[in-house]
Amino acid sequence: MKIISPLILSILIVSTFFVMPSIVLDVVTETVFSEKETEERIINGYIKLPKENEVTIKEFNDQSVKIGSSSLYITMPYTLTNSIVDLPLEMKIKLSKSEIYSFSKDKTFQGKVSYMVWKPEIDYNLEYGANGSLDNIKNLPGVEKILEKKEYFNKDNLEGYFINAEIYRYGKSFRVKSVIIKRGQETWVIIISILNRDDEQLAEQIIKSIKYLK
Repeated sequence: MKIISPLILSILIVSTFFVMPSIVLDVVTETVFSEKETEERIINGYIKLPKENEVTIKEFNDQSVKIGSSSLYITMPYTLTNSIVDLPLEMKIKLSKSEIYSFSKDKTFQGKVSYMVWKPEIDYNLEYGANGSLDNIKNLPGVEKILEKKEYFNKDNLEGYFINAEIYRYGKSFRVKSVIIKRGQETWVIIISILNRDDEQLAEQIIKSIKYLK
């Protein structure tokens, strides 16, 4: 059995958020947290959100969205559209199915969702995949540092990690909220890039709304 841990999260981040024009990143100048505040949030519990962000709950509708041909659902007020991502050949030959979708509220709130089924002889190592999920990003041009926090879960035959990250690039920063999920030979990645801190709670609601229907 081949044990692998391809960095799907890194691939999705690069394919979506590192091709954004610089003008989009400029909108965060007035809204990003300071470096000190970001570090304090991570130390004290990054996923705890301030009361000021509760207003974004109004944007959250009770709408379940099915992820492609899988049986996993997420709740959000947006629809998924097919997305083309050029996966490495060494990953493609290990897959029996690969589906990638995107969604967005606007240019400051964009998401990617992947659903992959690995061939029977492949053992996807969830822990290695989560631990090294952002390593490739650190070596990209302009990336100064990345602050991240991971939270493991195992519930209803779904195992995975919630990953929150603050990526500093060219003197500015943006947040990434994501989840990596495994169930047998199936894996999912949901990732949301946030340029406006008022949208953090909305992103949190989406990635934690995962539900598997048999």
